[in-house]
Amino acid sequence: MRVTIEIDTPHLLPQLLDRLQADGCSVEAINSHACRVVHSEAVDMDEAVKELRFFVRAWAGGHNGVTVSLRPDLGGIGETLAPRGAEEAERRQAE
Repeated sequence: MRVTIEIDTPHLLPQLLDRLQADGCSVEAINSHACRVVHSEAVDMDEAVKELRFFVRAWAGGHNGVTVSLRPDLGGIGETLAPRGAEEAERRQAE
């Protein structure tokens, strides 16, 4: 189940990615403020969103309350992330 996470403090994104990866998620930075996360152990999107929301809120609380938002990534549901170059090419075509 793929989810997009956005953060208002870009210099903390690498730390968030490391923590998510250490907890078994697949991660990919989209830009300096956002990443895509796959929570492969979730049984459905609802569970993925709930568990990741809980995780990022706890993580943000430990980082001076940085603002983090989360939403389901319905554009490409799957268990793996597409290569970054492919996603950038798709975005350019959509523009």
